[in-house]
Amino acid sequence: PDSGLPALLDIPIVKSGTEESLTPVGTGPYYFTTDEEGACLASHSGWWRGESRPVERISLSAARDREAMLYQFSSHEVQLITADLIGTEPITATGNISYEDADTTVLQFLGFNTARAPFQDSAARRALGLGINRETLVSAVLSGHARAAQFPVSPVSPLYPAELESLYSYDGFAAAMEAAGLNSGRTRTVTLLVNQENSFKVSAAEHIAQALSDFDLQIQVEALPWEEYAAALAAGNFDLYYGEVRLPANWDLSALVGTGGSLNYGGWADPQTDQLLAACAAAEDRAAALSDLCAYLQQQAPILPLCFKASSVLYQTGAVSGLTPTAAEPFYDLPSCQIHLRQP
Repeated sequence: PDSGLPALLDIPIVKSGTEESLTPVGTGPYYFTTDEEGACLASHSGWWRGESRPVERISLSAARDREAMLYQFSSHEVQLITADLIGTEPITATGNISYEDADTTVLQFLGFNTARAPFQDSAARRALGLGINRETLVSAVLSGHARAAQFPVSPVSPLYPAELESLYSYDGFAAAMEAAGLNSGRTRTVTLLVNQENSFKVSAAEHIAQALSDFDLQIQVEALPWEEYAAALAAGNFDLYYGEVRLPANWDLSALVGTGGSLNYGGWADPQTDQLLAACAAAEDRAAALSDLCAYLQQQAPILPLCFKASSVLYQTGAVSGLTPTAAEPFYDLPSCQIHLRQP
């Protein structure tokens, strides 16, 4: 059973007879076509909402690669592009550029090898969680293109258990490290793996390692190429790792923290967690069930959620106003959007 199933229902509806086409006719505000001026999105009379649209036609421009797209954008041939500003190949556009961020379900987190000392101990894992200032991480390292999160549910979701959050406190971190027996003066080095292709992740890992290395644990960052990084995780050859996962819209965490989960690289196996995951799937009161799960994960800390990434829409300043994009739709809420066309 999955009481969150409706959140997963994102089913395209296309016109009968066009389903075999590369560009089938759907029920959205625009449809793809080619006219005398080239490829475009044309206003669709069959839009299911039937509301006003800011323009009748949105021109499309093909680009053979990322560099060609950036050139078209910088030279004002195109006025709007979508981008991951903290991705592996972040967009760096110059000029008078504005952007709007859109929330996603992409979680960044710290994972532990729970089968290896010292992270077999939940007190040690939990203590490190108290030493991370997530708001500072987002603003100083990720350029604000994320939302700090203490739980594996997006803070913009009504299911996010904000009442369980705790304010960052260095004194609280120090006390927790003391209670976990990690302030004895006997230092030991542990390794934090990160994918080297993403400079933002490497910087975030280094920022976290520095913040958490004030006591017995000295955290050393090891940045590996993707294939080596993935192989090390699969083999369990790590102490900690900087991870990223796109969570499903029903916030099912089974793959990440469930026993034998496909993304459970830390080897966390706990019957109570499995019971709480099953309770979330079957619950009519999903908020209460998720709160119970998050409270338990907060105490056991098999992973440490850090933030949820944003995707971005970049546009030439003044070209668009009222833009409220989502992760999948740069022109979401079209009736509130205005496109300012320059007359030839």
